[in-house]
Amino acid sequence: GAQQHFPISLLLPGMYFEADKRGVAMSFVAGVSGWTGAFVVSFVFPYLLQALDNWAFMILVGTGSFWWVWVYFRLVEPVGRTPDEIRCRFMRRTWYI
Repeated sequence: GAQQHFPISLLLPGMYFEADKRGVAMSFVAGVSGWTGAFVVSFVFPYLLQALDNWAFMILVGTGSFWWVWVYFRLVEPVGRTPDEIRCRFMRRTWYI
């Protein structure tokens, strides 16, 4: 069958939030990361393209790379943990960047 791909930013709230808050969290993430991100990129990229010519994509590569590294090293693995355990692991952090 066809393999389905789903954006990771839309999957995470389902793993990190309790069932009663999951719908609100997923709606918020879809609205912020999906719609706001698409809006900003679609309006900013033409100006970047004009200013940087063929190198405009490097801004998006840089921000994407930064967030990939942040997620890899800073995000708590949710599999096999309850939302309370995840919350406790986040609370023990001394820096969030």
